[in-house]
Amino acid sequence: LIWFLFNSLAYSQYAINGDAYQLSDQCFRLTPDKFSQSGSVWSLNKVNIKQDFEISLTMYFGNKDHGADGMAFVLQKTSNAAGTQGVGIGYQGIDTSFAVEFDTYKNGGEITDDHCAVQKDGVLNHGGPYNLFPDFSISDGDIEDDTEYNVVFKYTHGDSTFIVLF
Repeated sequence: LIWFLFNSLAYSQYAINGDAYQLSDQCFRLTPDKFSQSGSVWSLNKVNIKQDFEISLTMYFGNKDHGADGMAFVLQKTSNAAGTQGVGIGYQGIDTSFAVEFDTYKNGGEITDDHCAVQKDGVLNHGGPYNLFPDFSISDGDIEDDTEYNVVFKYTHGDSTFIVLF
């Protein structure tokens, strides 16, 4: 079971795909606790990257260690459909994208712990040129710990700085 709550997009409309479900005005369950599920939620209100912005979320990754596969915060302008599910964490294959992934499952070439990485253009290779910030362990290596995490994504246009507070 993976869900998140928008804290700062109170008046957005959303495109909901796959197994995702809207629990309340600002709370969404991306996947139920079942095998081979995939879901995505896209805000229909566009973010202007020529201006500063800040987006706050509460994210919950469940309570089953070694669950799969995680979720990602993605900025893209292509469509409101999800990218590749499973190892693709919902953004693989979305060209012209910027993704902050929260990966809860070790796939080949990744670190063992639950981790975060920043990728571009829908490519998940953490060792290649599409990796903008190398993968690093988060929350002592386990974010499937029945905890609600407050996460802030903050962009400053003037110096092109993107900050993730987890």
